[in-house]
Amino acid sequence: MRKLNVISLGLLLAASSAAFAGNEGVVHFHGHVNEPTCSVVSAEQTINLETISAAELSNVPIGETTQKGQKEFNIDVNCEASNLQNNILVTMQGDAAAQQPKALSNRSDSNNGVGLEVFYDNQVVKPNDSMSGNRFTNLMNKGTDNLTMTVRYARLADEVKGGEVDSDVTFVSEYR
Repeated sequence: MRKLNVISLGLLLAASSAAFAGNEGVVHFHGHVNEPTCSVVSAEQTINLETISAAELSNVPIGETTQKGQKEFNIDVNCEASNLQNNILVTMQGDAAAQQPKALSNRSDSNNGVGLEVFYDNQVVKPNDSMSGNRFTNLMNKGTDNLTMTVRYARLADEVKGGEVDSDVTFVSEYR
């Protein structure tokens, strides 16, 4: 009887294996791991500089800025924990002045000899040049914080005339 049970069990296993042999499937797995990033979260802003006289700006060398009338402003950023600073870029996109590429052009009057320059940590932020995350390491891994910047009037030409000075920029963050 014992031999009969062993033979029956063997036949049952063989039959089961044969039944499953023709039915196989492949399972594909896919995932993604994000690197921590920084994003610009600032809403649209209007920064109003103090009014200065054309004479004050005429005393500044061409290609330089004056601190008179300058204004601080904040770009809000949100940086996740464990950021790799050298992988983050922030770019200030805007129209550079033809006469001085480190300055923003004046869209109100490109012939009045006046533009604007933006500074972060007392260094000029050139239009359309990317700032590495290494430039703002004190903000990395902190969550929501601010890049505090300053905008100043810049002398672009020999002749400086009065009038409106306007420019627009967009701050863009990129993870590379």
